[in-house]
Amino acid sequence: MRTSDLPNFELDDYPDYYVDVSIYESLNQELEAGDIVFTKDGKIGLTAFITDADKCILSSGLSIIKPHNKEDAPYIFAILSSFVGKFQAQQHTVISSTLPHLNMDRLANLEIPIMDDEFKEKIKESIVKAFELKKDKKLLIRQAKKLIETKFLED
Repeated sequence: MRTSDLPNFELDDYPDYYVDVSIYESLNQELEAGDIVFTKDGKIGLTAFITDADKCILSSGLSIIKPHNKEDAPYIFAILSSFVGKFQAQQHTVISSTLPHLNMDRLANLEIPIMDDEFKEKIKESIVKAFELKKDKKLLIRQAKKLIETKFLED
């Protein structure tokens, strides 16, 4: 995945570039559902939330954020995806040669505001529901393609 492969807060299921399965397995970037992908080069501050339907290799312009408490991952994702997260990321961005860059040490300095529990739970529920639907969408599209391809090969 490149920084341009994060449309609508998710990983592009059909990126421009693919790698051999053996390379994917050898790199083992240990992405898990609930991890957050954050762009640190180029267009800084784009985010994606990993579901268990996602499988990819991240380029060097992307960072993996693994929240200590997976239950808070949807809330952290929502904050980083909002104006609050993007503003903080821009404040820590430097221009490295011709490309804006956010150093990983500076990424760790982004602050996640703590809201009251009721508000936080409402945000988490919304994000979880949205990404369950996105995951279902990906799986249904893959299933439909497989049905078409199977039918095409039978005829």
